[in-house]
Amino acid sequence: MPVSILALVTALTKEPASDLPDAPCLPIFPVSHDRDEDMRTRFTMRPTFRRAAFGALVALAMLWPSTASAAPQPLSGTVTALHSYRDTPSGPILTEVTLATSDGRATFTMDGGVLDGLGMLTGEYTELKLADRIAVIVERKPDGTFDALQAPVLLTGGSMSALAATDYIYDGTRWDHTALPIVWHFNSANAPAGALAAVQAAADTWENDPGSAIDYTYAGTTSAAPGTADGVNSVGWRQSVSGGSLATCVTWFYPTKSTLGYNQIIEFDIDFNRAYAWATNGASSAYDIQSIAVHEFGHSLHLSDLHDATPTSAQEVMNGYIAAGTLQRVLGAGDRAGAAVIYPVAGDVTPPPPPPPPPPPPVDVTPPVSVATVSPSSWTRGPVTFAMSATDGDSGLRDMFFSVFEAAPQPYVSPVTLSSEGIMPITYWSVDLAGNVESPKTIEARVDRTPPSVTSDAGSGYVGEAIVRISASDALSGVSSVSYRVDGGTSTTVYGPGAIASVTTPGTHTIEFSATDAAGNSTSGVATIVVAPRDIEAPVTTAQGVPSDWTSSTVTVSLTTSVDDLASTYYRLGEGPTFTYSTPIVIDAEGETVLRYWSTDRTGNVEAPRTAIVRIDRTPPVATCSPEAVYRGSAKVCITASDARSGVRLLSWSLDGDEWRSSTTSEATIETVRAGLRRLSYLCADAAGNVTQGFASFVLMKPAVVVPTRPLMTMTLVRRRGIVTTSLSAVVRYSDGTPIPRATVTLQRSGDGRRWSTVARLSTSTTGSVSKRVTFKAPGVTYWRWRLASSSTLGHDAATSRTIKVRVR
Repeated sequence: MPVSILALVTALTKEPASDLPDAPCLPIFPVSHDRDEDMRTRFTMRPTFRRAAFGALVALAMLWPSTASAAPQPLSGTVTALHSYRDTPSGPILTEVTLATSDGRATFTMDGGVLDGLGMLTGEYTELKLADRIAVIVERKPDGTFDALQAPVLLTGGSMSALAATDYIYDGTRWDHTALPIVWHFNSANAPAGALAAVQAAADTWENDPGSAIDYTYAGTTSAAPGTADGVNSVGWRQSVSGGSLATCVTWFYPTKSTLGYNQIIEFDIDFNRAYAWATNGASSAYDIQSIAVHEFGHSLHLSDLHDATPTSAQEVMNGYIAAGTLQRVLGAGDRAGAAVIYPVAGDVTPPPPPPPPPPPPVDVTPPVSVATVSPSSWTRGPVTFAMSATDGDSGLRDMFFSVFEAAPQPYVSPVTLSSEGIMPITYWSVDLAGNVESPKTIEARVDRTPPSVTSDAGSGYVGEAIVRISASDALSGVSSVSYRVDGGTSTTVYGPGAIASVTTPGTHTIEFSATDAAGNSTSGVATIVVAPRDIEAPVTTAQGVPSDWTSSTVTVSLTTSVDDLASTYYRLGEGPTFTYSTPIVIDAEGETVLRYWSTDRTGNVEAPRTAIVRIDRTPPVATCSPEAVYRGSAKVCITASDARSGVRLLSWSLDGDEWRSSTTSEATIETVRAGLRRLSYLCADAAGNVTQGFASFVLMKPAVVVPTRPLMTMTLVRRRGIVTTSLSAVVRYSDGTPIPRATVTLQRSGDGRRWSTVARLSTSTTGSVSKRVTFKAPGVTYWRWRLASSSTLGHDAATSRTIKVRVR
């Protein structure tokens, strides 16, 4: 089961103890018994959650077993008709509701309604109005109508009851103050022991609320059955529905308003379900009579169920959930607030405001949407079935129409069978209850019962090979395929209006062929041919003038063949067109040109194409050499060559006119240590013989030994309070006095002859100088030795260092 469905099952079976979704005056459900039985009736949502409720209702219907024909199913649409009636003169009021749905119309029956000036409430909402858009879970009856399994959920707008601002729900119907006290009777048939005292305590719970004027009076026992409009307010144990509700409360009222502005209740009946275990002592295996009775007496006052109305709704006796063994006998803040608003202590001097008027029905200006199909949808030999459906999300669907071959429109009731041959255009459209007409749409039905025609061009005088063309045509659905077989062999099928049969075996042959159109009609034929033997040796073509390697010259290629019965010689260059050979072929394009050539003889033998590749390169290679202007000690000069086509074949060079040296690679490195002005000559050649020449000059200085002088270093050390401050400066030069720039100078120190440690690494300026100020702690040290070492980054001189010893003052 998908996770979302499991979540829904958990949400719906976490032990609802509320009424059916239709009622402020309906049964409480128990917490734990058979799940499949529970799911039919336990789902209930507050009006503020109507949209979310319907989505869950649909999922609930999906979970209900579907093996029975009367499985629950979702139904949604727009109310188009309401009819209230009674099955018996004193029986409950029932209302027949007609909906315009996406599939047409549907009718279901629900408890409650208004008939002959009397109203009966069995749901959480007061009544339905025409044009209300609702969703409901129903069960199909044998006559094709449905029974509602829960109260309808209003989707948009409508007239369902408003919510109070606090943690209670009230729809405006109540007992008139002149009807108080509310006199009730007890039917002891089937009642458990101690039930009367528990029910009386429940009524007293509301009557003893100091914030309201509620007044109940017990008037003794009665034989009147709960659930009958007999003028007796009765409480008893009548119903016995396994897996159903714990208790129900039904009210009857006058729907006309009194002078005080309220719908007037005239009777209530509370009916406990004797199928469950009941107790008065809080036993964990039974349901507490007083707790359930307090909840149902709240319904008799016209307070509705709470389903997470606020975070504190679980503390109210009107909370819609309860578990076996739970005691919920004390009114919550929301219960008391609702009782005070509906039945104020001061009587009806300041009655609560009536619920807001329902919003007007939505205006439907959107036409319905029709969908049609023809089956089969492609060409067929017939017949074709046309079917259509339509949906309208606002006022509902009224009629569907269609027209074949632009004939007079006909109302669509059920699928239509069409058998006329040819293409039949079908126009269809729909009209909703608001009179909106959909723009006509068109779909086509295609029927073809006429076979195609098929012929062949089989003749005589075939030598070596017979090519027989088979052609077919069809005026309606068109040719789907052509098939043939030779001498009873394997059949070959070609999809299209024609095929070519090739026969190369000498002798007499029979060709059977047939054609099939798109509708499946077929026609066949047969032809007899004779094939004479022929020369099967193909000519051999030779190409002269194709160079074996790259060249820089224009290439002329001649094609020759040795056969006497030559018909034609053909060639093509690269992916270009095919030419008939007559004169030598001139190829002048740089790069690699693929030449394909072949010949045919007059017998019809065709040579397999042969290939030659002509490679032309007229572009000299590219050579680069960029030495540094001045080298010291030794020099390394690199020459690099490249060629995009034939490639570098040779790289040569000469230094100062000496002997030329060569390399077969595209790169060469020349190393020299001879000082002076040097001149390098070089050239490179590609595989086609193209040559590039170049020159380069550079100066190589003598590799004289340069020894840096010792760094000149001056420094002073001053210690104050254990802190030593020293400043030093030094100049690093070659022996000829030239400053050494970019030299690394390392400053190290050692206190009292200890291990050397590095203080800083510095780099000399362009003048070879460097300076540094150092501050550090030196307690107890009498003298410091300092060492300054330098090395040039030019890579051709040795490092030197100087050490001085300075006593700390």
